[in-house]
Amino acid sequence: MNKIIFGKLDYIIKRDNLYLSADISREELARMVKMNNTRFARMIKENTDTNLNGYLNNLRLNYAMHLLKEHPEYTLRAIAEASGINSMPTFHQLFKARTGMTPSEFKNAEKELER
Repeated sequence: MNKIIFGKLDYIIKRDNLYLSADISREELARMVKMNNTRFARMIKENTDTNLNGYLNNLRLNYAMHLLKEHPEYTLRAIAEASGINSMPTFHQLFKARTGMTPSEFKNAEKELER
């Protein structure tokens, strides 16, 4: 049952780009699927192997990488904020942990690939 509920929630989060809001709360999402916080947290963990922040940050980083590829003229701050990450240190830390490079290094690597 949790898998079905998560599938619907995942669809809504992606369809409506809810992950791009830095203000999205666990309570708000749990209310959408009519679960208490504990059960909601368990459902996220079972279906993503991480917690809610990890799940949302993964979606945000995917979007940030898309923006870095499609809009190299955007500043890193604009990309971070558009992706729902308001802190530049957090953006750098998450990005480096995920890709092994900083957002700047990723952006430069993309430029090199286009040549």
